[in-house]
Amino acid sequence: MKSTDPRCIVLLIVLLASLAGTVSATNYVQIFVHPGSGTVCLDSSCQVNVGTLNGYSSTSFGAPACGTDHTIRVYNTAGYEDYTDTVYVAANCYDVTRSIYLSPIVTETETEGSSTGTLHVYISPAPASTEVCLDKLTCQVNNGPAADTWSVQFDDVSSGQQHTLTVDADGYQLASQQVSATPGQVSTADISLVPVPAGTAPSATTASAPAAAGTTASPLGTEVVVLAAGVAGALAVFHKRR
Repeated sequence: MKSTDPRCIVLLIVLLASLAGTVSATNYVQIFVHPGSGTVCLDSSCQVNVGTLNGYSSTSFGAPACGTDHTIRVYNTAGYEDYTDTVYVAANCYDVTRSIYLSPIVTETETEGSSTGTLHVYISPAPASTEVCLDKLTCQVNNGPAADTWSVQFDDVSSGQQHTLTVDADGYQLASQQVSATPGQVSTADISLVPVPAGTAPSATTASAPAAAGTTASPLGTEVVVLAAGVAGALAVFHKRR
C-alpha cells in the first residue's frame, strides 16, 4: 500500500484554509433601521449619518467573526431612542439581515402637558355611506365602496371625560358606544354593526304620507260630514210634514 505524499497533505491543508478565509471574508451582516440618519455600529465598526430621517437606512458590515454574537448599536437619531441588541452569526458564516424600528422619544413634560388624545375607530361591516360621529358634533362618512372593515380617526379628542360614538348605516341598527381618550396617546374602539331584522316596523320618526287632494287631514272631518247629512235629512222630513 502506497503512503500519501506529505506534500499533498500540506497542499490540501493550505487549500482548505484558503477556502475558509474566503467564506469568512464574503459573509456580511445587513442592518435596516427605520427611520435613518443615525449612527449604526456592529461591535466597534460604525457608520455615521446613514439614510434619512423620513426614510430608512441600510448598512452592511462585511466579514464578521462566525460562530459568535455581535453587538448592534444605533444612536444619534433625532427624536428617537438609542437601540442596542445582539445578533448571532452562525458557525457556517451565513449572511444575517436585521430590521430595526426605533421608538420615538416621549418626554414626561409632553405627556403631562397634553390634554387631548387620538381615537381610532374600526367599524365592521361598513356599507357605503356609513356615517360615524363623535358626540354628534364631528362626523365622517365612508365615501368609498362597501367594506368588511372601515376605520376612521378623530384627532385632538379631549381627555378626562366620556365621549359618545354613533354609527349609522343603511340596513343596520344604529350603534352607540361610550369611549374615552388618553392624553398624548392613540386609543382604539371596535364597533360591530347588527343588521335590521326583516319586517321591522318603521321608526317613530318616519314622516307620515301627505293627505290626498280634496280631503281634510283633521280627524274630525268625517264626523262633521255625517252630522251635516243628518241635519239636512231632518230638515227635509220637517218640510214634507208641513
